[in-house]
Amino acid sequence: MVESFVDSYPVLVDEIAFVGHSMGGLVIQEALYRATVGRNTWVSEARKAALLGVPYCGSPWAQAGHVLNRVLNATPIHPIQALGWLGDQRSPGLKDLRLGLSGLESADFALDLDYYIGAATIGETPQLGHRLLGDVLVGVDSAHGRTVVGQSILPFRPRESHVFTGTSHLGLMRSEAVAEKLVEWFSPAPPRDSNGGSKLGQSEACSGLDSQVLVDQAK
Repeated sequence: MVESFVDSYPVLVDEIAFVGHSMGGLVIQEALYRATVGRNTWVSEARKAALLGVPYCGSPWAQAGHVLNRVLNATPIHPIQALGWLGDQRSPGLKDLRLGLSGLESADFALDLDYYIGAATIGETPQLGHRLLGDVLVGVDSAHGRTVVGQSILPFRPRESHVFTGTSHLGLMRSEAVAEKLVEWFSPAPPRDSNGGSKLGQSEACSGLDSQVLVDQAK
């Protein structure tokens, strides 16, 4: 998909940046791995990846649901087993939500990209309770790839990470604060002039306008 998009783009593509939300971040991880193994040419243009609310260590709700479903299936009462059967009809994506990065073939793979991590908590401060609850679906530590004992399972070192407070899992996709952070992460640093100030050429100025549009659309 990326290969055909790059090939059909009207101008030469010399930089690709990804934004992945939730399971989309795991899709990016797997896509980069498979494209590298398959020697897809677009991989050499990949530069940055912003990963928002990605369940690297899985989702506690999905993990609890998996345990409950196994209990329902093992119960020798047909009406209860029927509930277990309904649980088995969940999409593969929802089932994989409990595994996170460990369920991927590419779990140990990383490219030399600038990785940025965004986690969220519905609390107004990133305190312990709010960190565990996170954005309701994904905990703050899981979004950072940290296990319950604090061990990182990420195959890469993030260039920067940020916790968005007062934000839910779905809220990450429509948050003005997230849009502004994406602009900050993806905007190139302007060159410095001889007096120490920044110089903006026409292309950088246009990029700034595009960035403002992104922020405005999130409002």
